[in-house]
Order: sequence, then C-alpha cells, then structure tokens
Amino acid sequence: MLLLSIHPKFAEAIFDGTKKVELRRRAPRLIEGDEVIVYATVPTAAILGSFTVERVESSNLNDLWQRSLSVAAVSRPEFDAYFTGLNKGVGIWITATKRYSASVSLTDLRKSLKGFHPPQGFRYLSVNEVKIIEKLASRKKTPKRKNVSGVKRLARMASR
Repeated sequence: MLLLSIHPKFAEAIFDGTKKVELRRRAPRLIEGDEVIVYATVPTAAILGSFTVERVESSNLNDLWQRSLSVAAVSRPEFDAYFTGLNKGVGIWITATKRYSASVSLTDLRKSLKGFHPPQGFRYLSVNEVKIIEKLASRKKTPKRKNVSGVKRLARMASR
C-alpha cells in the first residue's frame, strides 16, 4: 500500500469531494483499485484516511491540465509552479474516499512504528505498518475527563 504526503488543504479537498485527482511529479507504482493512505503534512501532521485509485495517467502537462482542471482543486498558476521544469506529469484519479474515524497523529505513528518518518512525496508501506495504522485509525476518540474533585467542590458551593 502507498502512503502519500499531501498538503493539508489538498488532503481536505480529497475528503470533501472537491479534489478527484492527485497530481504528482513522479509516478508511484499504482494500478486501478489500489488503496492509498493520505498523510496530511505540517501543520496537520496526521494520517486522515485513504482513497481508492480509479486510474493513473502520465501525460504532457497541457493534456493533464485540460483533463484535471475542474477536479484537481488547483489554479493554473499553482499547477504550473508545481510542474516547473517538467514536460510530463502524473494524475492519480480518485474513485472513493474513506476518512478515518480518528486521525493518526505523527506522534502516535512514531510511538507505534519505531523510526517512522513521513515521506517527502510517497513511500510504500509494509503489511504490518498498514495493520498498525488501521488499528490506530479505528480507535474511538475518548472525551476528556471531567475534574471530579472540581465538580464536587462546585456542587458543595451551590448547595450553600
């Protein structure tokens, strides 16, 4: 499975459905139906969820822009700046997304996966790493505990 590092605004756009293609300078080894885990970079610094690959296409930049302009969630100047110096680019088309019930922070990743460093662009995960990430992502968020002694003190004050 692939772990992609994505700027937080673009990661959010993937999960709110406005970004249907992830643009890349280099093509990772992906095929239709592969699942990709999304790591939102700093300041979020957490895994937010995953998406399924519809297709991956590598093409010249003008063609890629024409096919992706309405679903890439980037402006033409952002597109051009990102692909500066290249003649071709890669589009990873997204068919389905799954936002995890709990995001997995970089701190939690480092506690559970010794030596974990988020990738600059992407990296492949082992089966064991995927299992650990899925376990962390499925944990329920626990509400903060109330200060019991403070609650009791307030109740005593109110009863006076």
